[in-house]
Amino acid sequence: MGKVPLNDPASRDNLATWLKQPGMLGFRISFRHSGTHSFLDDGTADWFWADCERYDIPVMIFAPFAVARIGEIAERHPNLRVVVDHMGLNLQWKGKDLGPGVDALLKFARFKNLAVKASCLPCYVDEPYPFPTLHTQIRRVVERFGAERVFWGTDLSQLPCTYRQAVTLFTEELGFS
Repeated sequence: MGKVPLNDPASRDNLATWLKQPGMLGFRISFRHSGTHSFLDDGTADWFWADCERYDIPVMIFAPFAVARIGEIAERHPNLRVVVDHMGLNLQWKGKDLGPGVDALLKFARFKNLAVKASCLPCYVDEPYPFPTLHTQIRRVVERFGAERVFWGTDLSQLPCTYRQAVTLFTEELGFS
């Protein structure tokens, strides 16, 4: 997944050829920094969703303060393949009830063009492996989106556990398949 500066006019000119670059499968766009938050609301990113839909380029979006906006994008662009990164969760919720954040995500399960990346999850809890409070939230997402629209990832740069524990959380600990 590549990154593109949404506010650079040259980005639009290069979008059609993006997938021709070796190894590129789509884009990952982050709206977590203050300089990019406004792009979701002020029209800066509007061209991007339409063009990615037109060229069939999947987009992974991390917008922990704007999961509802991701759902609106998926609804407005039904042929755009959208992935909500990190289940749409916010690191400010670490150690708190993640249920309301997951509730916001679940509202958009009806959009078949929207999938979820269940990654970085141990970063959102204060408990040790096997992170029991995550189990219910992961199950809720898988039950609503279906296993075919939820996929696993780690985010090794932030994990408070070993890579093996990040894997076995999903392969051995969840108690459902």
